[in-house]
Amino acid sequence: YEPTEKAIYSLGGKLRLAIGSKVALINGERKLLPSAAEIKNGVIYVPMQFVGWATKGSASYDPGSKTVIITTERN
Repeated sequence: YEPTEKAIYSLGGKLRLAIGSKVALINGERKLLPSAAEIKNGVIYVPMQFVGWATKGSASYDPGSKTVIITTERN
């Protein structure tokens, strides 16, 4: 997290998401998220879809078990 830019960076800058924005940059490609990243009580919250993209996978939610499932490719 870069507080002066209010943005989250990872993987050498290949991933970027600004607080309050629904647009993430993934390897230079703009991707639309269902909701924006935000800060509440000093904690940063990001959409799980962003986490899925960051791990080169996908994210889904199982309402029955109230569980987030991150699926990634294995090398």
